[in-house]
Amino acid sequence: MRRHAAPARNREIASGYLTAALFTNGVDAAPGEYQPDPDKVASLAVFGSAGVCDWLAAMATGWLDELEALGIDADRIGNYIYYAREGHGICFDDDYRPNDLSGPERALLKKAQEIAQALGPDDALTGELMRRFEVEA
Repeated sequence: MRRHAAPARNREIASGYLTAALFTNGVDAAPGEYQPDPDKVASLAVFGSAGVCDWLAAMATGWLDELEALGIDADRIGNYIYYAREGHGICFDDDYRPNDLSGPERALLKKAQEIAQALGPDDALTGELMRRFEVEA
């Protein structure tokens, strides 16, 4: 039986995913600069959730717990999923030196990365960002 992550953790992962998408597409601005309409951002939550659900469905039972045990919080997991899907070269193991991880830990991070990359770009979310915020792909 597959055990799914707690809804709160899923929301945090989706939030991290959406944050990475906004940042990458130039919608997330520094303080004092143009800030996107919060209602437009909030309404994108469904796209963040959809992008994360595909990845969660492919993950084996317990993998999220193992990723978090390595110190990767739910928000950062969401960031990594988006960056991997979009081919940005940011990997699940970027926060570690090679000698910091055991073989099984490296294998876990590699598998999480491969699953995200295999999903391919999130065209639905990118399309919504372009439409709502007039950003270029």
